[in-house]
This record gives sequence, structure tokens and C-alpha cells, in this order.
Amino acid sequence: TRARVTGLLTDPGGSIAGLKVLDRVGGAEIEARASKVIDATGVWLGDPDTRLGGSTMKLVPSRGTHLVFERERLPLKVGMTLRVPGRVLFVIPHPGVWLVGTTDVADDGAPDRPAPTTDEVDEILVSVNDVLEADLRREDAVGAFAGLRPLVGAPGGDTARVSREHIIHREDSGLVRVSGGKYTTYRLMARDAVDYALEGEGPMPQSQTAGIPLLGAAPRERLDRLADEIARDGGLDRERAGELVDRHGTRATEVVALGQEQDLLRPLADDRTELEAEVAWAVERELALSLDDVLSRRLRLSMSRRDRGESIAPRVAAIMGERLGWDTQRQATEVAQYLETARREYDVPGV
Repeated sequence: TRARVTGLLTDPGGSIAGLKVLDRVGGAEIEARASKVIDATGVWLGDPDTRLGGSTMKLVPSRGTHLVFERERLPLKVGMTLRVPGRVLFVIPHPGVWLVGTTDVADDGAPDRPAPTTDEVDEILVSVNDVLEADLRREDAVGAFAGLRPLVGAPGGDTARVSREHIIHREDSGLVRVSGGKYTTYRLMARDAVDYALEGEGPMPQSQTAGIPLLGAAPRERLDRLADEIARDGGLDRERAGELVDRHGTRATEVVALGQEQDLLRPLADDRTELEAEVAWAVERELALSLDDVLSRRLRLSMSRRDRGESIAPRVAAIMGERLGWDTQRQATEVAQYLETARREYDVPGV
């Protein structure tokens, strides 16, 4: 976390021997030596300013945008996959909201903070309104967001026709690069990349990734029982207990215990089920260091609240500040910086 690769380490023969890394929190410069190095930097692989020596792979970054709508705005009980000319449109159930998208547009901008465009918003609205009797408008969306697909192919043309398969390539130095693919195939990509990097090293054990559950995962029946137990013994109502288990799985009991210990079992907002304890958990157990980490990447509130979380950001900053040593001025600065980026990334363009 917060470590940036600044260059490659090579042996006298030019073979890869590790990486030069900058600790952006403490400022230390580190030499991380390794016999095998895999570059899985996604769309950053195509950045001409890459610090990993350039690449022979030709990336075709493709931008996909989604709109976020409150549940009651769409009269649906389940998610949908809709065929529209040239692509597929998804209506995806998400806690408290629907995610509707996506687009497929070539993108040659900086990869750090992609943002939706008004044309993409209109494209999604036209597509969904042609299929559903919803009459959705820009003003109905509570948020919007965009991501970049690191597609590998020849630049130019229709990005929707570029393969979503991942590609693995070994540079002359021995550096292995993997790109393409999708988040939904990340385990397959990881298995293939590691197997490829270890080729020629003798007998290797078979990858176990396909059978390893995510942290906190359990059968639905067990999770439902756990939510009942938390509602009975943890001081939460059943709705809050159920959604807490949906977010944290079996670790929800540890989140509740932390909240009881630190008096943080209150909701962050009257209209939300997220707890103050989840902020402390994110800092103490999940290495969160900024409001963006918590509100955008842990609790996902940046995209699902019209105010981008402005009303709860000061309380989140106070909880984080107690654990990270932020004084009141630092907390105010963190809130201002967070809101600037959240509005740029998640506001609906044209509204």
C-alpha cells in the first residue's frame, strides 16, 4: 500500500533481479529483490511514462461508464442483461441501488482518475429507456463512475471488438507481463501468469487458487444464521446486521466486537446501515489511509450518495484521525481533498 515502483533491478547480464520501490508514506527507497517479477499494472502498462522499461504489448484502453440509481427508481426485483445494438447492457443490483451500464469507448487519457462523459450518460439512458418503461433522466442518477479496461490489441477501431482474453508475455530481461482480461477472471489470470513465470524451474505444485475462498466467505445459510446471531447478541437490528454480514462475511462478528469495544456501533448516517466501527476496522485491519480509501473503496458511499458523502465525511475523518494522528486542521484538509476527487469521479456529468 502506498508503494510506487520507480525502476527495475537487473543483474550484470541484464536479467530481472527485482524492483526499486518508493515508500510514499515514510519516504524510504527500497530495493525489493526477487528471482521472478510479474507486471500486472493494468492500463498503466500502456502509459508512455511507465517506470518498468516500456513494453512490446500494445494496449487499447477502453472506458466503461455506469450510472447509479436508487432501487425504487427502477421497478425490478432482479438484475438484468439486455442486448442492445453492438453491446450488452447490465442492470446490476448493488446495496441500496442499481448499477446500469456499461459503455465501450476508446480512452487515451491519464489512467489515474477516469471520469464519465455526458455522451456516455446519454448513451446509457437511451439504451435502458428503449428496453424498459422507466423514462430515466440524468437527474434521476445519484452517481456515475468510469473504469478502464486494459485491452490488448491494435489501436484504432471499435474497442468492443477487441478481445477480452488476457495475454502473458516475457520480456528479454525475464520480466513477465500480463494484461487484458477482466476483473471477473482475475484468478485465472493470476494462475496463468505465475505458472508462466515459473516455467523451466522444475516440478511445481498445482495452483490452489480456484479452491481458496475469499476472506470471510461462507455458505449463504451460515451467513444468514450469523446475521441472526448478531441481531440477537450484538445490539443491532436485523437489517443492519444482515447488511454488515453481506459486506464482511464471517468477519462481521469481529467488526461488531471492535464497535462494542470502542463505542462505535452507531450508523454513519440515519439513512444508512454502515457503522462507525467499519471506519475503524478499515484503518486498523485493512490499511486504509485516506477518506477515499474508506468512502470510495471500502464502503462505496461516494457513488451511492448524491452529496458524495459530504455530510458524513467529517465524522469519518474524526474516526480516522484518532487512529492516524490527524489534528483538526489535517482532518479538514483530508475532507476537502476527498470531496474534490469524489465529485470529479462520481458526479453525474451534465447535471
